[in-house]
Amino acid sequence: MMSEALCCNEQEKLYVQVTCLTGCKVYGDTLNVLMILEEKCPSSEVDILRQQLENILRYEHLEIFANTNLFMEPWLE
Repeated sequence: MMSEALCCNEQEKLYVQVTCLTGCKVYGDTLNVLMILEEKCPSSEVDILRQQLENILRYEHLEIFANTNLFMEPWLE
C-alpha cells in the first residue's frame, strides 16, 4: 500500500514537471520525462502525450523552403 502511494506521488510530480516543461516549450526535456514516466507507470495517456510531442518536434523543425518534396514521395523526385 505504501509503495502505491509513493508511485502515485512520484507520478504526480512527473506530470507536473511535464506540464511545466511543455509550457516553457522545452520539448527535449519534456520528452525525456515522458520516457521516464512511461517506464515507471505505463498508461495510454502517457503514450499519447509522447506521440503528440514527437509530432510537434517533427513538424517544428521542417525546412519548408529547403525541399519541395518534404515527405520524400518517390514520384516527385
